Amino acid sequence: MPTKSVTWTKEPFILQWDHGHTGGGTILVNSENDLKSLKQRFPERLARRTTFVRGPSFTVNVVVGAQKILIGNISYQITGVLPFTDNIFATVGNDWGLTHSLLNEEEIEYIQEMARKIGTKMNIAGWRGLFGIDVIRDDDHNVINLIEINARQPASSTLESQIQQNYRAQGVKGLTTFEAHLKALQGESLVDDELIHINDGAQILQRITRKTQTVSAEKITKIESLGYTTLSYANTMLNEDLLRIQSPFGIMETHGRFNKRGKEILDIISSL
Repeated sequence: MPTKSVTWTKEPFILQWDHGHTGGGTILVNSENDLKSLKQRFPERLARRTTFVRGPSFTVNVVVGAQKILIGNISYQITGVLPFTDNIFATVGNDWGLTHSLLNEEEIEYIQEMARKIGTKMNIAGWRGLFGIDVIRDDDHNVINLIEINARQPASSTLESQIQQNYRAQGVKGLTTFEAHLKALQGESLVDDELIHINDGAQILQRITRKTQTVSAEKITKIESLGYTTLSYANTMLNEDLLRIQSPFGIMETHGRFNKRGKEILDIISSL
């Protein structure tokens, strides 16, 4: 619906633009005045209204083959943490090591089955290859809700595949997510294939913020000296990618809180 048609119902809610990514088009409307301001600025912009839910979010990559759906590894979605972004809804990373600490087996199976059902519908529609879903656990009502379907190659699939390659080098059998993606696009059968299961690894992304427009070479060298891999970007706009930091091990202790490895990255990024 256009923003001008959205009404205030005396409860905070989420307004999400029809175009956006990594949380950049997601807004928490806390008051009637917030909504009035948005209506005045963007009266015709298409948006959807959803309930504001508190809890951790997760992402899973899925590969659709002609005869089989392969479900990737569920990762905890690192969202809105300072100083990596100014936007409380911006995705700034993934952690595959935290999933089983935050989700029980029943919840994991529920997410996997949700992904499989969505993949089946996309298969019928003719989709082949990668897509991803984002979900959130509503901690107030103890349920898993679908946030969105990303009908494209998700950003986390690259690191997931690299970690899977490392696991295969240690003798684990199976395909990487990206290998399965290419097979599906080429029409090759996935019937006898499975994706490599991983349970560790993480990445975090420093976005351009009001305080941070660059990360010094000294900081990058210090991060790399601790065993992390980095990738720099030549972006200039607010909330765009600036520096990606990847780890073979998890960096989160729990929802919204870093472990020792995460804290050492945080200390370097935050230092003057």
